[in-house]
Amino acid sequence: MKTFLSIAAVFLFAWTVWKLAQYEERLNFVPRALVGWWVLYVSEESFGIGGKHSGIIVYDMPDKAKLRLIREGLDWLESLPPNKFRGRRYKFQDWRATPIPTTERWTVPERCRNDPETMGYHYRCPSITHYFYFPIHVDREVVDMVDQAVFSSGAYYTYGRGSMVILIPAQSRIVYVYSK
Repeated sequence: MKTFLSIAAVFLFAWTVWKLAQYEERLNFVPRALVGWWVLYVSEESFGIGGKHSGIIVYDMPDKAKLRLIREGLDWLESLPPNKFRGRRYKFQDWRATPIPTTERWTVPERCRNDPETMGYHYRCPSITHYFYFPIHVDREVVDMVDQAVFSSGAYYTYGRGSMVILIPAQSRIVYVYSK
């Protein structure tokens, strides 16, 4: 019995360390000055081997960051230092105010796919769900919040390598979207 409990404790410890490392990695996807410790929503999909290919992560925006964003806007965002974590994906520059122009690759209505294979993943066109190269399921409430933010004024966004960060001060939310 002691052996079983020892093995179970080792596995539980290893699983906990893995989950904490995964959580810490998710916090590095957005500028450290913006994010607190709360990941509110995650939807990620893998297609084959090689990790996650498409996903959306919603974070709670701390009040301090929200107030600075409302007061200083793009000037503050452009002054944020890059995250010192793994490569170009985590450098944040060229921040822009919404609305996102309908000339962006994923917002052009003619490029929207409404075939049976992707139905159930897209609620409307254009939509943030068309950003993904591989369709994933995203809760409708999350899609509605993000679509409202990116296609109207009052939010900010930037593109990374295969990713996008959206700041929604009105909802106190930060959204990280990626598609490899």
